Amino acid sequence: DMIERLWLRTGDRAILDEFYESMKRNTVFTMNLRPESGPAGIVSMPSGNDGQDWMESCDLYGIVPHIGGVHLANLRMAERMARTVGDKAFAAQCAKWFEQGSGVLEDKTWQGSYYLLYREEETGKQSDVVMSCQLDGEWMVRTHGLESVFRKDRIKTTLATLKKTNVYEHGATVFKIQKEGDFLPGYWGEAGVHLPGSLILAMTYMYCDDKSFGLDLARRTMHNQIIRNRCSWDSILLYRGDTGEPNYGPDYYQNMVLWTLPAALKGEDLTDPCRKGGLVDRMIEAGRK
Repeated sequence: DMIERLWLRTGDRAILDEFYESMKRNTVFTMNLRPESGPAGIVSMPSGNDGQDWMESCDLYGIVPHIGGVHLANLRMAERMARTVGDKAFAAQCAKWFEQGSGVLEDKTWQGSYYLLYREEETGKQSDVVMSCQLDGEWMVRTHGLESVFRKDRIKTTLATLKKTNVYEHGATVFKIQKEGDFLPGYWGEAGVHLPGSLILAMTYMYCDDKSFGLDLARRTMHNQIIRNRCSWDSILLYRGDTGEPNYGPDYYQNMVLWTLPAALKGEDLTDPCRKGGLVDRMIEAGRK
């Protein structure tokens, strides 16, 4: 993601040439973190569930759609970079991994109105806790101008579900627990909003033809930070969605996802604000005057 983002932003092929091999090795490593599970390992926790999602401090098992979607986004990007440098064999491998991983994720974790939090085939463990961030991989590919990683009809259904389950007055909570005692969300809590996560979800709505709702969710999220909690540069990372009260922070760097919002508003990829006459270009020119 970081390598392709820099390459797309600058248009400098030398960046891709310099970092291609490290990207390739990293992708091979990532797709083989759980080899004993076959294709399911592509969209799963590492072997022994020995690792964490970026929403850390909670136990996850087996196939995890949030992790799986990010891995599938990784493969979309890696395939394009491989084709650009002429590595046809690795491009084909990425496409094969994507087909295998996507097939498992869609077949094993779709609940009818959203994706399970996790499902481990080997042990039968699964959780129907609703995670607001489950489509983050979709946001990643949309910002890069790539094809979806989830089924498009299921994306719309999932987003409709999240409006009912996870969206509160001040933002989207990370988890919505269906049954008491079903899942321990760690310090996220049952009403915890992850500021960047709420903004990513808002932008996913924008990219998926619900611009007005996405913009309003982003407004409510930032209003709680800037107006209610009087934050400027350093933002509260975690707060309650129902009351807006802070739980943990400040931690600005994660909230740099906010700078993707102008592209999402236009339904464009991240290069759009950087083009001549785009928002970034106009800001730089204004600063020079």
